[in-house]
Amino acid sequence: MSRYEIVRFMIIERARQSPAVGAVIQSYLYRSESDIRDLLSYGCRIRLCKGAYKELIEVAYPRKVDVDANYLH
Repeated sequence: MSRYEIVRFMIIERARQSPAVGAVIQSYLYRSESDIRDLLSYGCRIRLCKGAYKELIEVAYPRKVDVDANYLH
């Protein structure tokens, strides 16, 4: 199991136990929209932020204008 899969599993399990549990999703990641759809399907609360870390171009939008567009999408 990847680190992402472990964290996803923990969030979903905790969200099932308490509606106060949620996740913060960084919009600068390419997978953010699918992560949000996935977690919402389990009733998880979502907080969306733009993201503040330098990531590889393979996983994240490198330009601020693209991050902003994905955030608003």
